[in-house]
Amino acid sequence: MKKLVYVITLLAAISFASLSANAMERMYGEAGCGLGSLAMGADGNQISAATTNGLGYNQLFAITSGTMNCIDSASASTASNVDNFIRGNQVALATDIARGQGETLAALGDVIGCSNKAALGQKLQKNYNKIFTKTSTMKMTDSLITIIQKDDNLKSQCSAVTNLI
Repeated sequence: MKKLVYVITLLAAISFASLSANAMERMYGEAGCGLGSLAMGADGNQISAATTNGLGYNQLFAITSGTMNCIDSASASTASNVDNFIRGNQVALATDIARGQGETLAALGDVIGCSNKAALGQKLQKNYNKIFTKTSTMKMTDSLITIIQKDDNLKSQCSAVTNLI
């Protein structure tokens, strides 16, 4: 039992060390955080990850302690809102970002609390290929948030992404 606790602690420490303060990248896939995300990764078999999480009853502990690839609730909520927005509006959003303006882009600005939608549109337009070459909605969201966080001007104007990890 001591060895299992040691291994879990070691894996949690490794996951913390891999986080970058300047980038939003969720280390878990659709199955969520927990021991399954450490074992399978974000791109691994999510059915196995979910099964591992369910059988080990570890997700609740991971969420409350902020370990095993779990991020804080504000970050998770914002990322989930952007995931849902992209999933429901992907074609229109891609078109608006390619143009640097539009209703869907303005609505995305509202979701992430951006006061300067023109600057948001210009920045995302310049980084279109970094956002829409990703394979999953989660990776698109992480890329979009990272782009905003790396721009000091936008980071201060987009309240929902200011302190995300």
